[in-house]
Amino acid sequence: LLSAVACTPSFAAPPTTATAAEDEPAKIRVGLIVSKLTADEHQSDTSAKTWGYQRNTRSIPELRSPDIEIVPIIEPGSEGDPELLAVLSNSFPDQPYILGDQVDDLDHLDVIVAAFVLYVPQSELDAIDAAVKHGRGLIIRQFMGLRSPGLENVQLQALCGVTSAKFFNSRGNELMKCKVIAGHPILGSLSRPEKMGSELSLYPNGYCGQYTGTPLVEVVNPDGHADLPVLANGRRFCPLFVSTHGLGNVVNCAFKGDKPIDPALMKAGADPFTIRTIKWLASESRSAGTHKTASTQQAAH
Repeated sequence: LLSAVACTPSFAAPPTTATAAEDEPAKIRVGLIVSKLTADEHQSDTSAKTWGYQRNTRSIPELRSPDIEIVPIIEPGSEGDPELLAVLSNSFPDQPYILGDQVDDLDHLDVIVAAFVLYVPQSELDAIDAAVKHGRGLIIRQFMGLRSPGLENVQLQALCGVTSAKFFNSRGNELMKCKVIAGHPILGSLSRPEKMGSELSLYPNGYCGQYTGTPLVEVVNPDGHADLPVLANGRRFCPLFVSTHGLGNVVNCAFKGDKPIDPALMKAGADPFTIRTIKWLASESRSAGTHKTASTQQAAH
């Protein structure tokens, strides 16, 4: 708040071009986890490693935007692996990586993305947990830590925004009807009151249970899916839900990464769904007051 004090008016010169450039908002920094442990799940099969890396990085086209910088996050100890370095060189040319257990480096991001990440080492889980609590945004696409530390892990459940967690994958990668059940900025025009109940079609794949945040989209007409769990209060699987974790926000996109997102969800705003989600998370991250700029990081290093 400004104090009401008397002062002599002053007239500042118009900002120079350099000053105007400095005032331009910095690019949104998005860290994408690239997991060697996920790629190594089938260690005897080289093609399986490629399979694992492809699933970590296939969301890159969804993340691309002129105002977004994509940074790889890798597991501590994996930085010398030649196969991983080849993936980084191809998918993130000339972009330095971040070690996943370095909280300070993660705090220089706006948003962290975990897409099809089967394994998360404890040191990396601790660092991501801390960064989100500090205000960083987190997007989970399909799952994070499904194999290890596993769904029973209380820390992982708290980070993901779901307790009594279960994993569900629609049989045969089936497209399932869903409906919008709550409004939220990432839903764009689908948040309008008259749009509640709007039908969407998604390929469910991810976590469910007792949601600690707000489910936004829910599966309807689950006939023929005996394996689809009935959750608390009769709630069915929700392929899109949001939660808070400390100062940070988490968006859980529990639907497949290799299938198209419903056009109605994609076209519900000026930006496609994933970009819209990133921009909302980044805005919340920067307003948390704990965001560290890339220039600060360079000065520190």
